[in-house]
Amino acid sequence: MRAVKRLALALVLGSAVAACVISSFREGQFSCTQGAPNACPEGLICARDGLCRTQDIEVDATIESGPIADAEVADGGIDCPDARFSVVLEARRPTSVAATDDGRVFVSGVQNGQGWIAELHPCDGRILRERAIPGALSFEALTLSGEEIVAVGAATGTNRTGLGRFARDLSTISFLPIDGYGGPSHHVNVGASGAIWVAGPRTTTTGFAALTGTCSVNLPTTPGGIVANNQNALVLVRGATVATLERVLATCAREDGGVATIKAGASDVRPRALVPLATGFAAIGNAVAPTPRNGTLVWVATSTASGLTWTLTELDPNPNDADEGRALAFDGESLFAGVSQRAVANGGVPTLYRYPLPLVRDAQPEWSVAPFGSTDQREMRGVATTKTGDAVFVVAADATNGAFARCNKKGQCR
Repeated sequence: MRAVKRLALALVLGSAVAACVISSFREGQFSCTQGAPNACPEGLICARDGLCRTQDIEVDATIESGPIADAEVADGGIDCPDARFSVVLEARRPTSVAATDDGRVFVSGVQNGQGWIAELHPCDGRILRERAIPGALSFEALTLSGEEIVAVGAATGTNRTGLGRFARDLSTISFLPIDGYGGPSHHVNVGASGAIWVAGPRTTTTGFAALTGTCSVNLPTTPGGIVANNQNALVLVRGATVATLERVLATCAREDGGVATIKAGASDVRPRALVPLATGFAAIGNAVAPTPRNGTLVWVATSTASGLTWTLTELDPNPNDADEGRALAFDGESLFAGVSQRAVANGGVPTLYRYPLPLVRDAQPEWSVAPFGSTDQREMRGVATTKTGDAVFVVAADATNGAFARCNKKGQCR
């Protein structure tokens, strides 16, 4: 049974004095704390959503509850170490997955043309609860920050980012459509201070990085991942012959032309994911394979603590077809790489690979497995695991439906 409470968004008129002042600052440019002295520049007030605006905004929580599937939500925290399965998520297209150390699994994506988040049962894949968020066109990525779920994607309008913050019961903390970045956000990471960094494409060849509520910066090429690094961020961008790791300061200034580069394949080096390790970072992507091969290969790389030096291995299971590295997860000991083999639009064979660390040059995966079967045609979208437990969770999607699988760290999915 589905219960729906519609989002009510009502603008509350500001004071007569504020209405008569024209500010030189863009609305929503600055974050603020309500009640603090001089919280915003002259002409702006600190609105309820924590941003400086010309007038206040009142947001009622949106709740769209999905099927409970005869399961208590507490079931999400149970231990089922022997569980292995794959299920279809009808009319839902997941794009990202995250797992908690206490055994809960959250996904984001698209349902009926709206951004969608859900909690799935870790033992059998049932939907414990779900929500489609009005005003959000998609959620392309999500991450966990303490007890919060942070999801980003596209918002209604033109070239807008949607930023959602949710409690673990999926109730809304806030959802904000953001102008000024030039496009939707495809990557998100939350720093130790709680600062939310996002990155995404402006065009098919350029991108942006942003510290939400503060500033943004244009990037010369499209980003393939972003990680908070102290008060700053590191963003990995696409290149003609190398992917480049760039540092973006908390002022959103690009500090230099690049911290380091990753050379892979022959050309068009596209990063797809960037994750922090205990020391250093790991990335996955794809590149055009050198001749005489006629496709794209997958690359996986890890760095030193500074990110200056990278070790790379390449994977080309189908030398004359397109293979794409799409997702990456780290459990403290190994990397789990999500690949679309023989990739085409909204398709391919989702395949999971395990690489023990430390990664050595030209390392071979310890094992590989197709979580949904060797003939299943979907696009690999996300991989998640934890330092505790033996589960690896995978999401994939085609043009209509999604799929969710649980494997173990030995490469067994059924």
